[in-house]
Amino acid sequence: MNKYKTKKKRCASCRRLKIKCDGALPCEYCNATNRQCNYDLFPSTTIAQTNSSSTETIVWTHQTSLNSPPRHMGITPFQYRLIMYFHEGLLPEKVKEQPVQEMWQTQVPRLFHESSVVQNSIYSLSTLCLLGRCDLSRWIDPENVNLDTGFFPEPIHDLNSFRRFLQTSVSHFYMKMLADTFSIVDKLISREKVLNTVHEAAEVVFSGAMLFSFLVLQTEKIVPLLNSDPNQPDLISMSFGMRESMVLCFPLLYQSQYSALFHNDFLANSDEKHEFPFITFLHNHLTQLHELESISSTKFSHYEETLKTLNKLFAAAAKQKSSSIFYKWIFFHDAEVYRYMRVEHDKFALKLLYAYSCLNIFCKFYFHRYCNLWIDYIEWYKTQSMATGGWEDWFDESLYELVYSEFLFADDNYAILYRFPDSCKTLQYAGRPL
Repeated sequence: MNKYKTKKKRCASCRRLKIKCDGALPCEYCNATNRQCNYDLFPSTTIAQTNSSSTETIVWTHQTSLNSPPRHMGITPFQYRLIMYFHEGLLPEKVKEQPVQEMWQTQVPRLFHESSVVQNSIYSLSTLCLLGRCDLSRWIDPENVNLDTGFFPEPIHDLNSFRRFLQTSVSHFYMKMLADTFSIVDKLISREKVLNTVHEAAEVVFSGAMLFSFLVLQTEKIVPLLNSDPNQPDLISMSFGMRESMVLCFPLLYQSQYSALFHNDFLANSDEKHEFPFITFLHNHLTQLHELESISSTKFSHYEETLKTLNKLFAAAAKQKSSSIFYKWIFFHDAEVYRYMRVEHDKFALKLLYAYSCLNIFCKFYFHRYCNLWIDYIEWYKTQSMATGGWEDWFDESLYELVYSEFLFADDNYAILYRFPDSCKTLQYAGRPL
């Protein structure tokens, strides 16, 4: 008797990842990982047989050289699979805006062939994502663990050996990505290097974006969100370096094939006058501190500007029904505010970063909810608060409770931003998106 005849139909995500599916809508896996669950016809299980007319077409294979066997591309079968996973698993999930998604699907594959730093960035991010999936071991179908082991450069016997292999691969690709990216960034900032081509500019922007995503999503405490030691890096200082180098790239990209990067400039196009309760509370608290002369007028001005930027992000997220835009605040907020955080340890600056970290938890900008740089900073802030007598106000306490109540912004309900967190003051949360 053929044991496969009695298998349940699997959704597209479970079939792609070769894991068990309970056949529900949404299935257990998609519900737990906050994925869209659908049961559309899935293409052939081998990438080489993908049909260009299929709704699941891998756009990477439209490039002649990427449609060739891996050995003709000068990469390993495993690296080839990482490219496919990047397109199939990461882009649809993380890049929602159509013009930007099309740019990633059509232009980045071409850039991939010409740039080793873009190659290592894609390998790093894809391997990190796969490593995160290993922790979902209760969904792994044991009979599928040994499938396609020929794609790996070493024997893969079980889930543990697969995890160890991925951990080694992440470190290998990450070290190359970090060295190459910051070598370019340092040379640009010091003016040792001058950008002359669109290709060079695109290489800096895309490798920087993927490095930032990697540092946020990794769980190995490679860098903290904020480091009080001026001799040690943190995510914010690294982001400022990336921002400075990217600004030098943009003039070459405005009228290029990468112009989709600028199709929705929320800072320039925002005409949203509505103030959100989240921002209103922080601004009122800031005003009180200023009136009590706890902060100077100069600091008040810098804080007010960074809150205006955050308010525009709220407006853009509510309008576009996408929380992924919140991450941009770390690139756009005032550099002086960062100095208040790192050097002066100003209480309002630390509170602002705490609130922002909670936002990223609610937006699911992580692989593991309780193992990421956001949660590390949240716990540090709580420790500091408890050491000085407890939470400063209901705002801080409510955000912390929501973090540990499994709260998320629901994909279909971004209107909540217009009343958040006021609506949570008396919230009895049951572990579902509000």
